[in-house]
Amino acid sequence: MDFDFATEMVYGRKHLQKVDFDQSRYNLADIVEKHFGYELNNAHMMTKEVYPVFKELGNDSHTVFHKKFYEKLDHEEGWSGFTKTYHALLSEVVLPYLGLEEALVQKYPSFRVHLPGNVAIVINHFDADENHGHPVGEINFIYALTDMFGTNTVKVDKMPRLGEYVSLDLKQGELISFNGNLCSHYNMINEEGKTRMSFDFRVLPLNYYKADYDRITVTTGKKYNEGGYYIKMKNAYKLPKLFTDKWDLPKNRIRSHLIKYGLDDPFELVDLFEKKVAKFCGSKYGVSLDCATNGIFLALKWYNAEGSTVILPSHTWISVPNAVLRAGAKIKFENINWYTNYQLKPYPIYDSAVCFNKDMHKKDTVTVVSFHIRKPLAISKGGMILTDNYEMWKWLKTISNNGRSLDTSEKKFVMYKDDSIKMKDTYNMYMEPEKCAIGLDMLNTLSDVNPVQDSSGKCRDLSKMGLF
Repeated sequence: MDFDFATEMVYGRKHLQKVDFDQSRYNLADIVEKHFGYELNNAHMMTKEVYPVFKELGNDSHTVFHKKFYEKLDHEEGWSGFTKTYHALLSEVVLPYLGLEEALVQKYPSFRVHLPGNVAIVINHFDADENHGHPVGEINFIYALTDMFGTNTVKVDKMPRLGEYVSLDLKQGELISFNGNLCSHYNMINEEGKTRMSFDFRVLPLNYYKADYDRITVTTGKKYNEGGYYIKMKNAYKLPKLFTDKWDLPKNRIRSHLIKYGLDDPFELVDLFEKKVAKFCGSKYGVSLDCATNGIFLALKWYNAEGSTVILPSHTWISVPNAVLRAGAKIKFENINWYTNYQLKPYPIYDSAVCFNKDMHKKDTVTVVSFHIRKPLAISKGGMILTDNYEMWKWLKTISNNGRSLDTSEKKFVMYKDDSIKMKDTYNMYMEPEKCAIGLDMLNTLSDVNPVQDSSGKCRDLSKMGLF
């Protein structure tokens, strides 16, 4: 499968995007730290060597720290733990993330040391420029061996020659992809009092490889070819087939996400999205839906609210009282001031459609969140019910998808032709896998605290409309 560099390596796709993966399985920071024998961000305190500010290409990679790293790496049998983990990261995380069956990858990662009062790279550059000569089409990745922040990280242009730079702020063990091939990047003088260590590597999709490319690397003099600078690496996972049947063609739109996460079924993407949103918000379970209004409706159905009176703030969105009425309940408006969310009293249901922050869910309640182009998780339209109740979660999964039964994995549904559907009075309210795939991408760049879209002070007074 060819890689479309022009489309993928732009801001918001795979340029300046953190890669979502299980850091505990690929803990290269721990491996390197054990080799050095001290906390890496204190490395400057562990040597008597004094390095003037690096100003010549190549000098920035010839410190005692680089020597210690590469001498170990050059003897692969002596540092098999690092090499095996690095290769596993490439084949099990990076290639699936890029949607590639195989590619050329940098054989030895580039080790970076950003000492206090110094830089880790000498000049503002892009890799394919005249000085560095990398082949066009490479995708860059940085793995943080220490926290990267402030003046000790890397500044990267949002787009080639734009001149608007973004800081690669990473926690130890995080991985980010960016278009260092064509986007300028540089270091500032490190004024943080902490050494930054990281390594970076490049992936060259095979459709951009030219075996006769004659440039060589600045530091090691190796040619940019297989067996020199690169080795060929295969994706560790069996890739989903390209669908040709007209009924299956829409699945090709999410094929790259199935590859990225090592999944076979589109509804496993839904399950993954729900779990990640639930973890972000602090609940045990999540059920994605086509809109938050239907989340309020189904939550009221779970609590058998028919015939009861639900107390709402008079200033809210008009779909909320409509959902209450559809659930068979009555409405009582009160003049309640609210900001991030409010309760649908007397039920433990909280309408959090305007707020989406880390750990916002309250234990043993039901939180309804909304996804919309104007909201932090800017999926075109959707919502989710967050709950700590397993039985409620299972009931919601079934009733929101036409009574369909979950299979034994509870990650997807039994095939329709094999499903002995037993629930009646069900609804077609589930969120499609395509939207969940978009949501997974957005979660990777979401802040812990996000702007609140609305409040009681901004909403119309529904009690004065004469509708309810």
